[in-house]
Amino acid sequence: MTGITAIGAYLPRARLSRSAIADAMGWLTPGLPRKGSRTLGFWDEDATTMGVAAARTCLAQPGQEHAPASLDFCTLTPAFAERQNASILHAALRLPVTCLHAGKRHHRTCLPDRATPVACLRRAGACWSPPTVPVTSPGSAAEGRMGDGGAAVAVNTGPELLSYLGGVSLTSAMTERYRAPGAPFATEWEDRWVREEGWQTLAVAAIEAALREANLAPDAVDHLVLATTQPRLAGLVARTAGLNKARLADDLGAGIGDTASAQGLMMLAAAVGTIRPGETVLLAGLGQGATTLLFRATEDIKQARTGFAESRDAGLSETNYTKLPFFNGLLSWDPRPAWQDPGHGGTDHGASLFRRSAFLDGRALPRDRCRAVSAVTHIRQRPGGAHGYTGALAAGRSWWARCVAHRRYIGLLAHFRRPATGWWIFTAAVG
Repeated sequence: MTGITAIGAYLPRARLSRSAIADAMGWLTPGLPRKGSRTLGFWDEDATTMGVAAARTCLAQPGQEHAPASLDFCTLTPAFAERQNASILHAALRLPVTCLHAGKRHHRTCLPDRATPVACLRRAGACWSPPTVPVTSPGSAAEGRMGDGGAAVAVNTGPELLSYLGGVSLTSAMTERYRAPGAPFATEWEDRWVREEGWQTLAVAAIEAALREANLAPDAVDHLVLATTQPRLAGLVARTAGLNKARLADDLGAGIGDTASAQGLMMLAAAVGTIRPGETVLLAGLGQGATTLLFRATEDIKQARTGFAESRDAGLSETNYTKLPFFNGLLSWDPRPAWQDPGHGGTDHGASLFRRSAFLDGRALPRDRCRAVSAVTHIRQRPGGAHGYTGALAAGRSWWARCVAHRRYIGLLAHFRRPATGWWIFTAAVG
């Protein structure tokens, strides 16, 4: 048998209120939703970082007998355009050099890629890590609907939590989201088009095909995980496919948002606590086609720890909307205050030259007085700058001359530098 052996999830702590988005951008887009919140990744929580966090939680769960033999990383917003982002996860997770890795880009699939989930579940040892930091146009409806987060699953690395029963991936040119090369934001189709042609037609066809492959009746499905946050859509798809007894998983739209590539696995991680041994789980997603996977829970599902509850409960309310476009790189930032920037009328350069002119002759350097010869010694406090080095040398020559003049010099014992502070210290013995 093959199946999922561990699940991990990661959510940023910030929860941006949708009312704050509506207050800031309602003049541009009237009618923006005000209920609930969405996760907000800070400037250092990019897709690669969240992928590492989710994968670490996944692989740290007890019972993992061996490292994955392959790593699949999927995101819409990779941190590097030219570098293979999956290799960063490979290094951060300290996986063996024999572990294969691959990076992919997909929007709303239940797993990193429509074609690879079925293949991955049939090979020994795999790890999927699909995190996403969606970048949407300011003021759009998607800006408040989307959310940041990452999820990961391990396959065949230990005792199974969910045994794989079968799955189907269907290919179609139907898409609900696209972006041209060089375009900053993606274009989304109308929700009704996606609902009727995508979920109610293509996704339902994939569900029916997967049930036939697994030789299961629709009433045998106990849990339905549909990777979408469209209201009431999961119930509509369940009725269309005949899943009358299936329990609908929480779409997480109220407090987290749609995490795009990670949505299916994020919902699965949230639903693990409600799944009992022996129950059947159907996981379905849509994007350039449709994918449906079927699982049966084992006894080990009761010991599963996904990290989702901890990340969800650690959330902090955020009402500053400008952090969203800033952290997504839509607003530029200069770390220097305006009064220090010559380009904005600042005078820092000229004022600094005047203030530091005293350093050239050592008058402004921190100093101490030698009690033996009444000579002033200087300590270099900053590791860079010609003024500090020149002043220190001037202090050294002055101290040397005074010692020789007083015939008190015996020998220079040490001239060393402390790398931690950049201090230069002259030490000598006199008698």
